[in-house]
Amino acid sequence: MASSPFGKLFSNSVKHTKKYIKPILTGVIIFGVLTAGAQIYLTKEIETEVSNVLEDLGTSTVEMGGIVDRIGEGDEAAMEELVEKMAEAGKVLEGMDEMEKTAYMKSQAMTIFSSVLPKFGTAALVLAIIYLIGSLYYLVQATDKATSSGKILKRTISLILPIIGVSIIFAVISLVGVIPILGIIVLLIVMPRLSLACYLIAKEKKGVIESISLSWKRSKGYWCKIIGNYILFGIILGLITWGIIIVSASLTAISVLLYTIVYALAMQLISAFSFVFYVNLSETVNANPRK
Repeated sequence: MASSPFGKLFSNSVKHTKKYIKPILTGVIIFGVLTAGAQIYLTKEIETEVSNVLEDLGTSTVEMGGIVDRIGEGDEAAMEELVEKMAEAGKVLEGMDEMEKTAYMKSQAMTIFSSVLPKFGTAALVLAIIYLIGSLYYLVQATDKATSSGKILKRTISLILPIIGVSIIFAVISLVGVIPILGIIVLLIVMPRLSLACYLIAKEKKGVIESISLSWKRSKGYWCKIIGNYILFGIILGLITWGIIIVSASLTAISVLLYTIVYALAMQLISAFSFVFYVNLSETVNANPRK
């Protein structure tokens, strides 16, 4: 039996997404809202710190934001107000020589940085965990063709450690990429051959090392197909993502919060579809070994 061409893989991925839209949308909503929540929290924390610094300078983000909005609407008087506010903020620096001004501004920058860094690190960790669990949720759904979100989540948790193990090995292999030219060539040859590993862990419940070994064996003769399919899929996905960015960006005029949530949900849906395509490609390679 011949392996499926790109067109069939893509159309089958669309059909799968439509057929199992309920559990997929459940994941999209859960992980999309969690992602948006973490991003909103981080943004608010940064805004708070910047606002504190501006208040130290004798102004506020609310005043500055309102003036900027009026300038955008064509209010000429608002430009004069902005200049006045900047002049008022500059009074804090009056009497300081250049070295003192530089030291003061660096001090304010470090205050923001030292306060935001721990929160940024926490938010980044939370986002990474959400991404990992969300990705595994979509992988399990596509592999098992499951309809129960509860069962998908249960299976997802059991795959966290083995997938992290594979990811660590991939990260170590990727270090070869730091070698000029040769490293990149090696990665282009090796990584596509190992791309079935996560699928084999989810589908056949193989161990970390065994899944990598089997991926190398079963992908023999499929390097061009794997690379070609991912390039085509990447181009299509890139265009779709670009369109989503343009459309969702228009929502900022209504509400930044709305934009953040809609964009996060859209990205989750794209992630879900990507894993459906990944599983379909992995299945056709795995089911048609070449000697």
